Amino acid sequence: MKNEEKKRIVAILDDKLKNEFGVFLTGVEKVELGSLIIKYKCNPLKFTLNRQVIYVLINRSGLRGMTAYEILESLKSSKENAKPASVYRVLDYLTNIGLITKIQSRSKFIVRRFQAEQLMSIFTVCSECGEIDEKTDNFCQLSIAHFIAGLGHQLNDNTVELSVICKKCLVLK
Repeated sequence: MKNEEKKRIVAILDDKLKNEFGVFLTGVEKVELGSLIIKYKCNPLKFTLNRQVIYVLINRSGLRGMTAYEILESLKSSKENAKPASVYRVLDYLTNIGLITKIQSRSKFIVRRFQAEQLMSIFTVCSECGEIDEKTDNFCQLSIAHFIAGLGHQLNDNTVELSVICKKCLVLK
């Protein structure tokens, strides 16, 4: 795809997000969303405007993540007819393609920093402040895969969630 076409797609996207959702994209968000749109353009379930907006909202939440109802409330400020079912459908889509993951202990969604499907992500969740961090480690991935295979099981998810007390909170204690 040529640079001009990519710029055109991003300009259209930027206008739609501003006009329909009141969401103003940063330069980095424009580049990231443009790449994602192009990447998933051939997918039968395209990276629609609603999916883009929800992805941006989750991405902006950073290390805190967002619950489905926090996302719904953010959407309702610009789209009064936003419904929980449509938010959950988008969350399912973004989870299935590996862009986000659900942190089960907090019922929050967070953007995956390491979006390669073959990498295992280890999420640490601070039990004090709720901050979520994502890391990958080949040794841990191989050890867990070997352990699970030794039990005769097969992994169906490539994420691990650990409850921790983060460095910042340890200093405060």
